[in-house]
Amino acid sequence: MHRSPRAALAVALVALVGGGVGLGSGAGGCRAPSTPAVGAPAGVANRARATGATPTPTASVRGWGALVIDDTAFVIGEDFASVAAYDIATGRARWRTRLPAPTRGRHTLHALAGAVALWAGDQLVLLSPATGALVRPPDPAPWNDRCYLATGRGVCAFRCDCDVRIVDCTTARVVGKVYDETYVDFEEAPAEDGGGGGGGCYGGGGDIVGRAGPLAVFSIEDLPRTGGADPFGAPLAFVAVDTTTGREAYRIPAAPLTSTVAPPSTGVTADGATCYAGDHVGALLVWDCASGRILWRLPAASASDGLPGHLVQTSAAPRGLFRRAGADATLYDERTGAVRWTRTAPLEQVTLLAGAPTPTMIRLAAPSAHRTTELVWLDADGAPGPSVPLAASPTEADDGDVLLRTPAGLSLRDALGRERAATASPLPVNVTFVADHLDLFGTDELVVVDRALTPRVRVTGSAASAPGSTLPALAIYRWPAAGSTEPGEILLYALKP
Repeated sequence: MHRSPRAALAVALVALVGGGVGLGSGAGGCRAPSTPAVGAPAGVANRARATGATPTPTASVRGWGALVIDDTAFVIGEDFASVAAYDIATGRARWRTRLPAPTRGRHTLHALAGAVALWAGDQLVLLSPATGALVRPPDPAPWNDRCYLATGRGVCAFRCDCDVRIVDCTTARVVGKVYDETYVDFEEAPAEDGGGGGGGCYGGGGDIVGRAGPLAVFSIEDLPRTGGADPFGAPLAFVAVDTTTGREAYRIPAAPLTSTVAPPSTGVTADGATCYAGDHVGALLVWDCASGRILWRLPAASASDGLPGHLVQTSAAPRGLFRRAGADATLYDERTGAVRWTRTAPLEQVTLLAGAPTPTMIRLAAPSAHRTTELVWLDADGAPGPSVPLAASPTEADDGDVLLRTPAGLSLRDALGRERAATASPLPVNVTFVADHLDLFGTDELVVVDRALTPRVRVTGSAASAPGSTLPALAIYRWPAAGSTEPGEILLYALKP
């Protein structure tokens, strides 16, 4: 997703509390939908209002999954044989379509190619959002229970256990070849050791770098092997596939990388010109997205200070590539690799909030404890500024907002550290940003709050906002009790922003 640069040259420094270091979106408690939605921020700095009564839903329907597009909720029928559409504002059914043939396997809904896509087992069924009519006969697809549909960074792809295949986002058709990963078949274990055998795919590849014009850029195992391969996989390479023709535009070796990592250490700069990838030991490869020409590279970094992990991210202001390797943090010119600034902080870690304009730093209480204590905003040269004490790990939104759990309660701040909202009200501890609101959830309650941290909806049980939900068009999926074979409940709400 393209993010416009922020004007101010500020750096946020993030301090995490508890076991391990990392920025995430909460864990445990509630099962999340398969495709969480993230969108633009809304609201201004505000003290949260008192909680009011939960509004009455416009409808409550049963189904096995839900998806929101604009003002309509789409639901997988209780019999797995139909999809229905509901007007969220009124709760009335708009249409119900019976599937053209029996389906099997896992069923999920996706917004793809301007259609409602039902991925049912080994087929992809496209329906018109307006009428429910079949767009075309079902397409063959990899088995849903062994794959997921990646749709981020302008690239669509089926990412499976043992292969990756690019999908044209505008047509929902697979383009180009299927890129396989190495399958390792283990020998049968002796009877005295319990017997049994098995195998699996243990190679690398499948990390989406991003989109550059018509090219989808991603990593693969460089098969057939060209030598020097690990027994658990072939050497890595990056390929660019033209999504209009399916042809491979280029393939480049990934050296010095030994294994690519998921975003944010792999990506494309905002102008689509420069691709980059970093691995878990700090190596960095930078190349021209259109041609595959290598621009510059860095070898693996030392982590003798004991700080975990490495990170590579793009910085918007000042523009460049930011690399953290252990305690060393450096901002490079994205095209030449020239150093813009560097910093060594033995008791700190530097990272970048998802939507922040410049790198940010994680301050640790002690490197051995991996326990962090505060969020500190810096200027563009890395000089410390104001700080906020933390009581738990922050949670980021893709647009730059960050939710902080402080000793005083919850504080929502933008990427420059300005407080947008705060509340001392007790709320569930797990957090997910969803478009214009947040899901706060525990094992037995979901609280939907807006960006002013005002509770808008409370739902008991294990529940979450359906993908695509916004406050004016909100669908909440509530799972049945543990062990139940019944479908879940979808609650529809039309709230004021």
